Amino acid sequence: MHLTILPLLAQAAIRQKRARGYWLWTVLRALDREGKGWVDLEAAKGAWRQSDRSLLRTLSAGEGNYWRSVPGRVFLKSTFKVGCYLESALGVPSKVDFELCCSIGKFRAQCLAAWFWKERTISVATLAELYGVSVSTIQTWTRKAGLGKQANIARYEPPKDSTGMPNHTFGGVWFSGGYCYFQIPNSYYNRDTRRCARHLRTERKLRNALNLDLGQCAKLYFDKDGDACRALQAGQKRAWVKTRGERHDKKIWCYYAMP
Repeated sequence: MHLTILPLLAQAAIRQKRARGYWLWTVLRALDREGKGWVDLEAAKGAWRQSDRSLLRTLSAGEGNYWRSVPGRVFLKSTFKVGCYLESALGVPSKVDFELCCSIGKFRAQCLAAWFWKERTISVATLAELYGVSVSTIQTWTRKAGLGKQANIARYEPPKDSTGMPNHTFGGVWFSGGYCYFQIPNSYYNRDTRRCARHLRTERKLRNALNLDLGQCAKLYFDKDGDACRALQAGQKRAWVKTRGERHDKKIWCYYAMP
């Protein structure tokens, strides 16, 4: 059995401390292979790896938000209604083997991994803020999910002062060979992600209902490493920084700046 993880929805559930209900809702959706909208309670007990008491407690906690229960059956809420409840868009769905999600800790790690269906450059501190957990927790999830990591280093040549010596007051982590080097957030990527078709109609409906497209980030480009470093150090409001990309056959730095 494969679970369909909606990474932005999962991110919101973890941040709001509602991940256990989202986990069970994801498992029940996988059990509903025919798309009937409901799951037999006995089938849920058979798939749930925890105790029956844990299942009933989780069902009670999520009643009215993730599902509606009647004797012997659980009627699932739609992705749109769950998105409205968590006030979040869905993200790009990823298929994950249930065996990788058989505990809540493993499930949270796979929710993080599903967000990296494409390579992203982001700091661990920012990830911790997005998910509402500690930095050490993010590092643990990264190891559990087997996420790849690439360190990103920017380089620029500092201007010379009146004596002809390099003036590296602009800063940087270290100075070597006439260049200042600056560590920017690492890039993470998921080697094992398996994507399924995107829920475009529900995604559009959710974004409109929650006004999620207001205040979108502006993308800024820098052709030179030095310009990118100085912009990074200037303290501008930024969402995140991306690694070098290709544009017009040139390698450039891309910034996503908050308006």
